[in-house]
Amino acid sequence: MLMLIESGVNWLKKLWKPDKFQLRHKHNTKKLSAKQQVTFFELLADLLVAGFQLQAALNFMQQILSGQQEKIQEMIGCIESGQAFGEAIMHYVDDDISLQLQLAEAHGSLSDAIIAVANTLRLHVQQVGQLKRLLQYPLCLLVMLGGMTIAIRVYLLPELASWQNNLQATNGHPWSFYCACGVGAVTLATMFWGSMKWYRKRSPVQRLEWSMKIPIIRDLIRQHQGYRFSQNLSLLMRSGHSIQQVSQLYANLPSKSFLAEFGQLMQNHLAQGYDVPSFIQKVPFLPAELALFFVRGKTNLQIAEDLRAYSQIAFQRLTTSYNRLLSIVQPLLFTLIAVAIVAIYASMLLPMYKLMGNIS
Repeated sequence: MLMLIESGVNWLKKLWKPDKFQLRHKHNTKKLSAKQQVTFFELLADLLVAGFQLQAALNFMQQILSGQQEKIQEMIGCIESGQAFGEAIMHYVDDDISLQLQLAEAHGSLSDAIIAVANTLRLHVQQVGQLKRLLQYPLCLLVMLGGMTIAIRVYLLPELASWQNNLQATNGHPWSFYCACGVGAVTLATMFWGSMKWYRKRSPVQRLEWSMKIPIIRDLIRQHQGYRFSQNLSLLMRSGHSIQQVSQLYANLPSKSFLAEFGQLMQNHLAQGYDVPSFIQKVPFLPAELALFFVRGKTNLQIAEDLRAYSQIAFQRLTTSYNRLLSIVQPLLFTLIAVAIVAIYASMLLPMYKLMGNIS
């Protein structure tokens, strides 16, 4: 994703020739929602598999997809003016998807790439929807518990302390609690803002490498990138490209994209005389098992077929891992809620027991 102002757009136009791969402007109100993208690519993939030509499929989709007719008409107009499909949709999807389809159309199989995009987007939308459903009830409980905690701290505990004629010494004035909460909130917001600012300044590969340091999602990232790498590489190698040519294709993409940076890393590694297995073992976000496919004596077509089979297995593993991760989210939240409830009861009962002891 690129943050482009008008001068940046003009600079890119000078730098990239019309036949180069294109990126869309980041500030784009035309972009399809995640669900719309899933519907769009799934239907398009089904029509292409059924034998429709690309433009005929888009014409058919324009008639049946409500709310997307104008955008699809613009896509058709771009294709009729000579643009590639990946360029025609770059205003409506993420940059990585657009670049992936531009590569597939120019050097591989567009229909296979569209099917892969549809599968990935569908998995993403399903998992996000499932996560939202899992979080709704626990988050409501946490909000209610937070309100109860504030009410107890502000109203109940000072009242109990006042009965002991020791309000100032025991619990302090309620305003001290407000001040502490305010300072804590400002500190957390500042830390979050600073972290996000630092994160956005990193390159796509650096962001991925940093994300690999988070234990709970490390394996998930590695599986996702393994699927993505094997699927994209199999498409290009089945069209006759060697691994060196694929790295060159990636490196020639717009410099701010993940694929371009990844391709440049691969190209530099191979130029130093190293082989593909050593590159895979060096990159932390790729599964080490991918190196097994690049053994000496295999043709590019054999490697491509192996990678294609692996990508299908990797997608199933990725789906299973997503579901497994989501299955532990709700129990963890309920455990947190249970601990919070015990803490709330303790904060109420302990002062009351102390007060009763003083009275007796």
